Amino acid sequence: MPFMIRPTTQRIPLSADAPAFQQVTEVIETDYDIGDVFDIEQLLGGYTNLSYAVYSKRNGRPMKHFFRRYKRGISAENIRFESALIEHIDSHSANIIAGVIRTKENRRYVRRLRAKNGRNEQYFYALFDFIGGEDKYSWTNNQLTPQEFSSAGAIMARMHNAACGFVPDSLRNPRATITEVICELSDNLHHCLDQVNDSDFDSYFLTHYPQIQEITATTQTGLNAMANLPRIAIHGDYHPGNQKYQDNEVEGIFDFDRTTIDLRLYDVALAIVYFCSSWELRNDGELDLESFATFLGAYQQRSRELSDLGPISDEAISHFPRMMAAANLMLIKWATVDTFYNPLDDDEHDPREYLSYLQHNIRLMYWIEEHQWRISETLKDL
Repeated sequence: MPFMIRPTTQRIPLSADAPAFQQVTEVIETDYDIGDVFDIEQLLGGYTNLSYAVYSKRNGRPMKHFFRRYKRGISAENIRFESALIEHIDSHSANIIAGVIRTKENRRYVRRLRAKNGRNEQYFYALFDFIGGEDKYSWTNNQLTPQEFSSAGAIMARMHNAACGFVPDSLRNPRATITEVICELSDNLHHCLDQVNDSDFDSYFLTHYPQIQEITATTQTGLNAMANLPRIAIHGDYHPGNQKYQDNEVEGIFDFDRTTIDLRLYDVALAIVYFCSSWELRNDGELDLESFATFLGAYQQRSRELSDLGPISDEAISHFPRMMAAANLMLIKWATVDTFYNPLDDDEHDPREYLSYLQHNIRLMYWIEEHQWRISETLKDL
């Protein structure tokens, strides 16, 4: 395993006098009807929001929920979109996602102004059902069993089937589409050059910068040919760490904070980048075509059985190798533009940790380019 990769989710009990314990308790006991909080665990392993397991009692009955404090800068409209989609999916395909718990006033989230550095900053919170099962994996620990790969593909099909009728009404699309992201990626990568210093991360980025730009241009052209492919509400971050497992089956899905309306093919391709690319030192950045076939085969089979969705069409499948490149470029963007070189991100990013992520996805970038034909051959057999 590459150096400094974070482990799967860890739970850290909070003491009752910890500021985080007091803040979470204040929000829950003021705005929600789940009784008195008696224990809180912080769930480590995520990169965006703060997450907690909250234990409470109401009328003597113990309860357990998932509580999130969203990252600074997120808009209320983004959260409304996310929670509206979750409720839509939950109503169409029960027991596969963490449902939203509404407040006493029937709201989907809570807003607070808190003092920070001499000024008030806006924070958003939300409460969800707590899914049973195990936190077995993460986005960098993806050595699933064949049955788990198959289950993950089938559950993704159920999720897409439930989401395909979602109409966001007046809610605007919360994120740029994959086509828009890749269209702007060349300029965004170029701006990163102004932030380069002398770490190993910077050196590696500069070494591969010309090839990233070249593949970005090729991928942009490929995405332009996919303009008419089907779009649905997608998860946008479907990986093993955003699922719980029990007895070799996916127990449920959570973490929809990257949801948006986009190409269905992109969501599936991104999932396969997450699930099927190796993080082992001996073959880091290679795609496991056997698990790829298992995941996508299960997705297609379950989609055929569902009334609303149907399988990915032959036309869309023909674009799959290039969409894999686009999905992987999105993760290169995350490691560079969105985090390490983002002047608005005041979090500290360990160059050694983020170098592991960048190396993995650049190795995968080359693998995808060199093995487009192998991906196509795998798709023919499904």
